[in-house]
Amino acid sequence: TARRSYGNTPAEVIPMVEAAMDGYVGEKMMCSIKHFPGIGKMQVDPHYDTSAITAGKEELTANDMLPFLTVVNKRPADTYMIMVSHPVYPAFDQEPASVSKVLLTDVLRTEWQYKGIIITDDMAMGGLTSVYSQKEMGVKAVAAGEDMLLSCSADPTMSYNIYNSVLEAVRQGKLSEDKINASVVRILAAKEAIGIWHLDTDSGIK
Repeated sequence: TARRSYGNTPAEVIPMVEAAMDGYVGEKMMCSIKHFPGIGKMQVDPHYDTSAITAGKEELTANDMLPFLTVVNKRPADTYMIMVSHPVYPAFDQEPASVSKVLLTDVLRTEWQYKGIIITDDMAMGGLTSVYSQKEMGVKAVAAGEDMLLSCSADPTMSYNIYNSVLEAVRQGKLSEDKINASVVRILAAKEAIGIWHLDTDSGIK
């Protein structure tokens, strides 16, 4: 049985996701659909350690990923985010999903043409910290296609380490400023779409 999902099949999950999203949009709140590309088959909790979800590409595409694809095809991209967690999906890549260029850029951005915000799951989770250092993970995530990096560590230095490593990578030319700017535009577009920010070309930013 599903404990953190609306159901066990796309037919169960999709109508519930759409109803929940309608509720958020109606209240001018942004929501995040998670955890791309689907964690229903995981055997190890990514809060604690890394793990691999060994299902084949066809099975993942037809089942676990279908609710995400349905939302991408039907909803304005600036009204929600897609959160990506840390399991490895060998059918696509050997990197954790949250730092996988294959899943984030090749699938979400290029194949699915998703234009909205991609956000990591908590980067303090064992599924990522057991694989990468704090200085590595943020740079890898941005390079792979993440727009926002979520860090909920009880240790406040982790967020600073991630931020400073990304900043240093931009300064060294390892990450392009254009990539950062594109993420900023997606974030501001989402804020404008839900009415909490807008660009007044006469008076400046409000």
